Amino acid sequence: MSMKRVLAAFMGVTLMVGNGPVSVMAADVAAESSAETAIVNLETQGRTNPIGVDAQQPAFSWQMQSGEIGAAQKSYQIVVQDPEGNVVWDSGVVESSKSNEIEYEGSGLTPATKYSWTVTVTDNNDNTIQSENATFETGLMDTSTASWDGAKWIGAGELQLDAASKAVFNITADVQVAEGSNAASFILGADDFRLENKVFNSEMQEGENYVRVELDLSGVDANGGAKINAYRMGYAKDDDPSTPFFTIEDDEDLNTLITDKNKNEAHTINIFCTASTLTITVDGTKVGDDILVNTMENGNTFPNLNSVGFAANAGDTATFTNYKIENGGRYATGTLLDAETGATYSIFDGMDGVTVDGNTITVNGGDAGVLGYADPSYAAAPMVRTDFEAKSEIESARLYLTAQGIYDFYINGQEVAPDEWFNPGSTEYDSILAYNSYDVTDYLQTGENAMGAILGEGWWTGMTTFECLNNNYYGDQPALMAKLVVNYTDGSSDVVVTDDGSWTYYNDGPVRLASLFQGERYDATKEAAVEGWTEAGYDDSAWTASSEIETRKQFADYQLVSRYDDPVHVIRTNDVKEALGETKEGSDSYIYDMGENVSGVPVITIPEEYAKPGETLTVRFAEILYPELDEYTSEGVDGMLMVENYRTAMVTDFYTMKEGENVFSPDLTFHGYRYIEITGLDEELPADCIKMQVLSSLDASAEYESSNELTNQLFTNITNSTTSNYISIPTDCPQRDERMGWTGDAQIYALSGSYVADTYNFMRQWMDTVRADCGETGMSSQYCPAFVTYDLEADDKIPHNGQSFGITWNCLVVTIPYNLYMQTGKLDIVKDNIDNIYAYVDHLASTPMTYKDENGDKQEDARLTGETGTLCDHLSRIPTDGVMLGNVLYINCLDQAAVLADAMGDTEKAQSYRETAATAREAWNEFFIDPDTGKTKNTKGEIQDTQASYATPLRFHVVSDENLEKVLENYNASIAEASGEDSDGMPIVPYTLTTGFNATGNLLNALSDYGLNDTAYKLFESTDYASWLYPVTQGATSIWERWNGYTNELGFNGNNSMNSFNHYSLGAVYEWMVAYQLGIKADESQPGYQHFILQPTVGGDFTEAKGSYDSVYGTIKSGWTAADGVMTSYDVTVPANTSATLYLPVSGDVTACDGVTIMGAAQYNSIETQQMELVAGTYHFEVTDGNVTVTAA
Repeated sequence: MSMKRVLAAFMGVTLMVGNGPVSVMAADVAAESSAETAIVNLETQGRTNPIGVDAQQPAFSWQMQSGEIGAAQKSYQIVVQDPEGNVVWDSGVVESSKSNEIEYEGSGLTPATKYSWTVTVTDNNDNTIQSENATFETGLMDTSTASWDGAKWIGAGELQLDAASKAVFNITADVQVAEGSNAASFILGADDFRLENKVFNSEMQEGENYVRVELDLSGVDANGGAKINAYRMGYAKDDDPSTPFFTIEDDEDLNTLITDKNKNEAHTINIFCTASTLTITVDGTKVGDDILVNTMENGNTFPNLNSVGFAANAGDTATFTNYKIENGGRYATGTLLDAETGATYSIFDGMDGVTVDGNTITVNGGDAGVLGYADPSYAAAPMVRTDFEAKSEIESARLYLTAQGIYDFYINGQEVAPDEWFNPGSTEYDSILAYNSYDVTDYLQTGENAMGAILGEGWWTGMTTFECLNNNYYGDQPALMAKLVVNYTDGSSDVVVTDDGSWTYYNDGPVRLASLFQGERYDATKEAAVEGWTEAGYDDSAWTASSEIETRKQFADYQLVSRYDDPVHVIRTNDVKEALGETKEGSDSYIYDMGENVSGVPVITIPEEYAKPGETLTVRFAEILYPELDEYTSEGVDGMLMVENYRTAMVTDFYTMKEGENVFSPDLTFHGYRYIEITGLDEELPADCIKMQVLSSLDASAEYESSNELTNQLFTNITNSTTSNYISIPTDCPQRDERMGWTGDAQIYALSGSYVADTYNFMRQWMDTVRADCGETGMSSQYCPAFVTYDLEADDKIPHNGQSFGITWNCLVVTIPYNLYMQTGKLDIVKDNIDNIYAYVDHLASTPMTYKDENGDKQEDARLTGETGTLCDHLSRIPTDGVMLGNVLYINCLDQAAVLADAMGDTEKAQSYRETAATAREAWNEFFIDPDTGKTKNTKGEIQDTQASYATPLRFHVVSDENLEKVLENYNASIAEASGEDSDGMPIVPYTLTTGFNATGNLLNALSDYGLNDTAYKLFESTDYASWLYPVTQGATSIWERWNGYTNELGFNGNNSMNSFNHYSLGAVYEWMVAYQLGIKADESQPGYQHFILQPTVGGDFTEAKGSYDSVYGTIKSGWTAADGVMTSYDVTVPANTSATLYLPVSGDVTACDGVTIMGAAQYNSIETQQMELVAGTYHFEVTDGNVTVTAA
């Protein structure tokens, strides 16, 4: 959080200096200063006045705010009191300047109790400063359900089906073709809204659409001859409803199952649909190849279930007995429709040629043949409620909530915590399930009260990964568990919990679908029936007793924990940048450009004069539009939303309008988008009727501005991709059917992300999930939660073996705790993870590298690790040997683990790791560096000579002194003299990038660490393909997954489906922008920025760069101006109670002021500097002809 500082003006004493250390301080700064000192930003566990603290020893922190030069804390005293005012801990006066992560050391804390605390600070001038009062309230402090007073998981007594979004399903029936008849057909995927408007699909189909799967017995004889024919209508331009697009015939299994003798008997036909393919089984045996329905050559899923039915040819009759639709996938269970379930067979009533008798459906083709279908959708997002009485005057009330899924919760008509989204968030649910705590005193009233919740799928059920077979991975439906504690002024209390007796549910509310991937469907005409449903006195006679929802045994052994981090929330609201008009003439679809590609939801106001009661708006989203290039104009798709890269995620909202003005803003889903398209109105809505609520778990606090507008936009893009992807967990992308906690992406970007926002609690929370996914070796999965394959029927706990692509991904178990320890000085994240870190590093060290010698014989080198894996530098333009790069990361893990072991007091372990690292460095240089040329080699001994092969070992200081000079020459040449073609055939030109996910973040650091700043700046400022600024020149408003995700010349380069335009990994350059360009960097010998390094680096065509970083001790500001590549001024703010070592890139004399100690000339990062020690204050350095004059603000 940024702190406002009031700085006093005073007359500073100056002195001309040469190279010797000189300190200049005012004799009585306090007497000369009119500035006030205050203690601000009091936090417990990194949060302001939190509720639900489960830590037995919570940590306190605060900041000093002062305008005095050199203001510092000399001592502190913390006093913690219970609700009665009793002191439960008095730290006494502690002689320390530390004001971060001071652990509670008092008597045992009581669950569900509100404590207050203050801190009294004595500063370096012996002034005493008293803080304001702060509070924290403990949670239930019990990871079991024992403290929930018998609360049960409750929800609806039935499943819910939104057929338009159902992408994974089974349709099955016992099909009997009558004697004398030839065929019987299933209909599915009919009335797909995406095929009823030409702008909704890349084939530009518009009209009737369905898929027909036919059992064809017309050719059956003694030799077999049964066929399965698949027909399409309206899915592709050449679809012919009378000609199969796919036939299963001459199939041995099918000929065995259906013979001339039994062809008119009943045969069980099952159609399993997933990811655009149909798998057919007959009498329990799979027949033929899978049938690919989607011809669009994109990742979108066709068909979804949509409307279903039957067809029979003229003169044919068939019966479908026990027809049912079931959830599909490895883990999905439950019937969605049969004779008595869901919408039931009543949906077929009145259909031509179709009669229903019990569980048998007869289809008669008559004289002309019949084909019919109906929508099987039913029910809605579960709504649960209860009434209760508060028997007397209320003193306080606390609500504890968790869900299998997500919830909106209400008490007496008011939403509880309306600024919090998607609680309880994503975790590895077989190990960890979070709960939230709320002070709801003001929501209650003496007498009758009511409360209730709407439940969404969240990350528990529905589609949650790119693998459709993971549908309903944790369970088939959402559930709620709640506990309300009401304390009365007479000292008594009541507890209300979720149960299946006093709570009821409703299945016909306005929220018809609430899916993170698929979207939200809302029917405003259903609001009247539930008006006042969370208020006392509501008539719930149409509601049904809630059902207890059984948790699958694989997920029943969880720990209930209070989250460390903040919930997802609205961080800003965006207006329409430009209304783009009708998508295509006559489409009644209108596109609006929201200006930037971020995560959020729309807020659409429909004035009464625009509303069409009972009609439904279709609201679609996209990151980008098809451009006006020949490839797209020839197909007529130019100007349309490009949604191929959303793949199996439908990402569509639906809103059915009511009378009067309507406002639609979904809150149980989110989307990654820039463009929004609204269909269903007679005319275009005014732009001011459309807003976007931008969502994130984090508020960006960084500032950056320079003389280069492209890098300013790059900073904005980095910030957008950070906040967009930090939603409950750090995800790869926020838009497509993924949104998963990819470990490789996260570890690469974690340090940069920590400069953008305070990520400590967010990452600490996610690391709990990472740890839960690690096996005994300490290795993580490639994404966390891991979605490990399990047996639905087995009793065994899900095995977490930490399988991943390799060290580029699983090294996060070391690097994230290390980087956040360096950034914050907080040890909790180290304590949480240290055992896993040891297991991981020890495993790497115990697995020797294998290779083949010149004779082709397998050899081992135990000095290096064999656990390097694959995808080491993912999506690089030129591949680099993963074993070579992986062993650099291994050495870095040893280095960082040694530091963390020291921090934990385990000096023997630290020394062991340092010795192992030294041996590994020696081996790495022997094995992977050609001593004559200084070029890097792969495991085969072949020269690599790629940017990645140099940048990564240089950045992590693995190259030996003997090899360093040649390696640096080669590295510089790999950038300055880059040429040839990349693996896609694209030309490589000087000062462009050839690296991928892992190495890109190392490029500039490796240059600047060794004084190659001219090359660093030329690479940073490059706008050629591929470079950081190239996407900016192409209109990017976020960081892209691919360097060539889009170009104005070639469009999407054939990467339409695997192409995210919001992926933070390649934005890891932001670390360099802050740590080197602005020069704000942690002092690794003193983690946490109470003392830090300033190393501003001027270069390129920049004439100005400035920005800030919110450290745990306050906001650090740094900025410079330059002319012709030479610094002309420098401004810096060193927060109160901190100090800094400044390496200013000048060589002349320095005229100092109070607060500055000049240490003299020093070479730092291979450049000549003047080294200075700065105490707290704001300083201006004016540079003229290499000489510096320093003044204090």
